[in-house]
Amino acid sequence: MNVSHVDEGTLCAYLDGELSPAEAQGVDAHLAQCADCRERLDSERALIARATELLALAAPPDRELPPFRAGDVKPPARLWWQVRLPVAWAATVALALGIGTYLGSDLFERQRSASPTSQGAGVTDSIAAVPRLRSVGRLHAAPANRRGQELPAR
Repeated sequence: MNVSHVDEGTLCAYLDGELSPAEAQGVDAHLAQCADCRERLDSERALIARATELLALAAPPDRELPPFRAGDVKPPARLWWQVRLPVAWAATVALALGIGTYLGSDLFERQRSASPTSQGAGVTDSIAAVPRLRSVGRLHAAPANRRGQELPAR
């Protein structure tokens, strides 16, 4: 090689054995003459050796795994308490809407059947019904004395 030093990529390829025989001979010739490149090569080899030692320590021990048994695995815990509150709120809202719709439609039907225009009744029929309602209200609203007798309305 006529380059003053071996570059980092070529040096790594030399260490990994990825160079062609002609290129490897050129690097060998340069390393024989250049102390700086030999020092870099030695430090790279030391780094690779240390990394190999550390990886050997971190590797799990070579042993056979225990056989799998179906009872060893616990089913995932279902977190119903996370779902229960939103479901309860949704059920409450749906129930309230259903009751409101049912009662509202019943009230609407009553108003519709009681309105004078739907029955074809005149104004005089609805006015005649007012005193009857007042008399019923008096019977239920009249206060009672101590003996349970109703007091006359004022």
